[in-house]
Amino acid sequence: MRSPRRRGPRRSRRGALSLVVALAMVASAFSIPYLLHVDGYVSPANIGYARFIPGSSPAAQVNQTVNVTDNGYEPSALNVSLNTTLSLHLVNVGTVTHTFTVDATPNQVIPANITPAKLLALFAPANASLVNLTLAPGQAGYWNHTFRTLTDPAGDSYEFLSLASGGYQFKAGLFGFLTVGAGVVGPHQVVFLNATGSITFVPSILIAAPGLPIVFEVGIQGALSHTFTLDSIPNDTGLSNSFSNAQLLAYFVSNPPLVDDPLTPNAPPVVTAPITMPASHGIYEYVCTVPGHFPGMQGRVYVGVTPQPPNAVPVVGQVVQVGLFVVAAVVLAGAGFLVLMGMSESSTSRRKRGSPPPDGPGTSPPVSP
Repeated sequence: MRSPRRRGPRRSRRGALSLVVALAMVASAFSIPYLLHVDGYVSPANIGYARFIPGSSPAAQVNQTVNVTDNGYEPSALNVSLNTTLSLHLVNVGTVTHTFTVDATPNQVIPANITPAKLLALFAPANASLVNLTLAPGQAGYWNHTFRTLTDPAGDSYEFLSLASGGYQFKAGLFGFLTVGAGVVGPHQVVFLNATGSITFVPSILIAAPGLPIVFEVGIQGALSHTFTLDSIPNDTGLSNSFSNAQLLAYFVSNPPLVDDPLTPNAPPVVTAPITMPASHGIYEYVCTVPGHFPGMQGRVYVGVTPQPPNAVPVVGQVVQVGLFVVAAVVLAGAGFLVLMGMSESSTSRRKRGSPPPDGPGTSPPVSP
């Protein structure tokens, strides 16, 4: 009969391999949370910080060059202070004739879906425009104007556009906006946010310093209309997420908001006058009152107050972070099992090498007579 094979060396190699794999698993377990690190804090896109403005006074004159292209005006947003002379140098750098026409009616936004015929009819009266300058390709022109009054204390906006090609150039994107501000503004802070087509405010958390008036500059993205409505009561617990639209509107009738401005697609950003908050320290909520947009469209202004979790820590980030450590713990547990198995294999191998060989033909000890 064949002698049984001795398994000591193979068990030893198996135990050593188990220990090596276990060490590798331990190293990977400690690396997982760092190699796959996920921050638990809210992304910068969801937090807006106020920008300090030291204050300004109007200049005597502002000189600006505007290039008129076949696709639009560059720049398409102009700004000037009240009682400041705006001097525009207009250059047609396109291949066809364009016009530079400024709507004489402040804060009027021409509908994007207006027909070319109605557009031309709108500007047919002589007093419908502040200027109507025609520029052939390569031609330059000038326009000087001083705005002496405001219809809105927060500032006025004038739309400019091209009426060439029978009004179709406006439909092709040749339009822009000229904003006229109050001019003399004391020290204040500005916060920026957007109302989006996904029915959200971005950012939804604004952080401002106490003691300074706040200017809100609210843009609009997408084709939906919104409102920017700012609650006047700090730390308000009466504004409930369960409100119907009728209850929300009734709430603001009883508690007049600090700001209640409409936001229209294709319009320039709404810029509020500097607002002194009722309390220097507190949390103020802003919402959209368009039916169906609340409670999705809401945000908070933290004035002299630090946002606290859960506002500053998204649940998704927490779940991912916890999940990574759970994976690391499972890997460590598996490594521990392999270590024990390797130690057991090594111990068994040592015992096998130190014991007499098993019984069999030619292996029995001699028998005494």
